[in-house]
Amino acid sequence: MDGEASERRLQPRVPLHARLRVRAAGSSGRGRLCRVHDSSARGVRLSVDGRIGSGWEVLEVLDEDGRPYEQPLEVRVVWIEELAGGDQQLGCVFDL
Repeated sequence: MDGEASERRLQPRVPLHARLRVRAAGSSGRGRLCRVHDSSARGVRLSVDGRIGSGWEVLEVLDEDGRPYEQPLEVRVVWIEELAGGDQQLGCVFDL
């Protein structure tokens, strides 16, 4: 089965290369720096510098300087992949 035929996404992915920060929802501080790889209407794929811990199941998305957006944005982590060097890649869905 080829990759496209096995794709289970309901919404197409859009390549997106940006930097922002995330923090555990309800916490304070500037959050962890991360990179956006792609996004769809339902979610986003991020690479986080270092590892996130327990309590990071729901993330608040912040700008690159660690400030919340005027309209708060939260995502729920649905999968985590370990990357070389101790970083992680996160698959997240938007909590609407």
